Amino acid sequence: MCVCLFILLSIKIGKSQETVNEILNSAKPELKECLIDELLVSYIKKNKIDLYYDEGVKYANWLYRVNPEKSVIQGEEILYYLKKYLPENIEKINTSTYNLAYYNYNLKNYSKSVSLFQEVIKLDFHRTYIAESFFLSGKCYRALGDYSTSLEQFQKAIFYYDQLGFFKSKFKTLLEAAEIQQILRHKHNLESGLKYLQQADSLKNSLELSPKQEFTFYQAYGNLYNTNKEYAADSCLKYYNKALKIALVEKKPNWIANTFNNIANTYVYREINIDSAIHFFQKAKNFQRKSRTAKSRVFTNIGRCYLLKKEYQRAIINFKKALQQLEIPIETIENKNYEIFFSVEGKINLLNILKYSGTAYLNLALSKDSSNLSSLKKSLLYFELADVIIDLLRSESSQLSSKLFWRERTFDLYTQAVKACFKLNDKEKAHYFIEKNKAILLLEDLNDEELKRAFRIPDKILKKELIIKRRLAKIKNHISELSTHSSKDSLELLLIDEKIKYNSFIDSISFFYPQYAKTKLKPNIVKLKDVQALAKKEDRTFIEYITDNIQGYGLMINDNNIEFFKLNNIENLYENIAESSKILVKPYNTNKDKERFSDVNNKIYNTLLPPNIRNLLTKKITITPDHGLYEIPFEALTMDNGEFLITEKEINYIYSISSLLQNKYLKRNANKEFLG
Repeated sequence: MCVCLFILLSIKIGKSQETVNEILNSAKPELKECLIDELLVSYIKKNKIDLYYDEGVKYANWLYRVNPEKSVIQGEEILYYLKKYLPENIEKINTSTYNLAYYNYNLKNYSKSVSLFQEVIKLDFHRTYIAESFFLSGKCYRALGDYSTSLEQFQKAIFYYDQLGFFKSKFKTLLEAAEIQQILRHKHNLESGLKYLQQADSLKNSLELSPKQEFTFYQAYGNLYNTNKEYAADSCLKYYNKALKIALVEKKPNWIANTFNNIANTYVYREINIDSAIHFFQKAKNFQRKSRTAKSRVFTNIGRCYLLKKEYQRAIINFKKALQQLEIPIETIENKNYEIFFSVEGKINLLNILKYSGTAYLNLALSKDSSNLSSLKKSLLYFELADVIIDLLRSESSQLSSKLFWRERTFDLYTQAVKACFKLNDKEKAHYFIEKNKAILLLEDLNDEELKRAFRIPDKILKKELIIKRRLAKIKNHISELSTHSSKDSLELLLIDEKIKYNSFIDSISFFYPQYAKTKLKPNIVKLKDVQALAKKEDRTFIEYITDNIQGYGLMINDNNIEFFKLNNIENLYENIAESSKILVKPYNTNKDKERFSDVNNKIYNTLLPPNIRNLLTKKITITPDHGLYEIPFEALTMDNGEFLITEKEINYIYSISSLLQNKYLKRNANKEFLG
């Protein structure tokens, strides 16, 4: 039970509160709310605000259990009258703000909830409230998919719980922070996650942990080890088996299902035995009784196993079952009904379903002797819908680092989508996916600066933002220079404080300039026809690439031609790029070195600029590289006649065509003529 309930029960009970108790204990169920509403209105009319508060809190606490939606309404009314008639009573305002935040949290109104918890933190009235508000804000941000901000909130909660001596609360928060680090997946995140668990382990023996806390502890350890393939399967299975033992003793179906799911993921992630993985996923499904979202994840995982086994029809059947569990009819998918996505719980799972469905349909089409047009079109449809979910997730994530997380998580989606476009010869959509893959983060920053000007955000506000950013940068620099852990720890807490202030500042801009906030969420991807118009105007050829470790495609655009081509032998291409880079870093010693460099760069040239597009190139070429292609200078590619490409072409590079055009249209008000 949350701390708010203890807070509510600890309020001094006056004589008049007996009236509410009598109504709750003796009135007919259908009359209780009506009678209490009338009673509270009478207190307001008589200006008995203290009495209204005491009675209203008791009523809201009861509503929290029986009518959660109305508990929010009642909580809002209490806070309104307190701020209007008793603005000096910070204690009651603090308590009521916290309670209202928790009521919203209970209803999964996470955005509203987190803004209220942050109000409690700003009031700075009671450290227990502050600690709980940081913890629950972390839970809200996690639910919203903003993992970086979630982690910062948990770190602050850990600090406050430690200061208060609330070690059980610190223990649970360490587990939450470890889980976030596991989700973020990078090596440094996993190392930090293990440190959190080691701290939790040091507390474990001195605490009387519930079975649930012990179960969660072992699961968290298993998950962290399972996220890094450098650890053997036994490392995670050892902890999962400990968790499973607790789950079986406690007879908790959801715990058992969760553990079987994790054991199955161990086999899938390491591709040890896919059939065993399916077996454990099926066991998980049998124990997963209540949560439709959890059942959906299990069907998604089973489908992914069949995808790895190249049994594409069976994979698709399971992905459809996963959608059914989320109550998304297949007809709405085929009709591109985006509205249904906004209310879906578990958008990350939905993203996986759509992405894997697209891959399954694409592989199904390619597994036959001739392309199956229907499967190819369905493949592209699912990739387009997955892109919609990415935009939804991004719009709910306020920090750049979380956006980078989504960028990395969805990288293969866009490559697969371009592959489907290639098979359908859909150049327009291919261009969109290539641009979306590259441009989105840079476009957001360009958009942000331009929109601040367009919506006339005052200079003093922009100056304040710059000051906060500089302060953040200064603290980061100090942290990197320090060697002692204790000094670093205090500065890192200060950094978290500054980041929270910055996020609040940005939220305030969005509040006072809502059109700015609404507009900045969707940067425009330039249309193919506009690229061609620019190519004509500048007598230029644009070549944009999209690649990963196993496949790659290019799109060549100029005034007269749009050519969509596949890059062959990607593995050989990257071997040649690595070889070329080695030769470039030191001067030639022999003619043999020169010949070797020329030969390797000619192979790269023939892969990246195949014969069917060479005769279509203009003198000026603008390259949009991708992945490992950033490592090579196209000017140094060797043509078939032995000359470098620079001898015939003028070459420049851009991050993306959309960002190039956005940058061209930025209004700049330089007040200096020279920058040196």
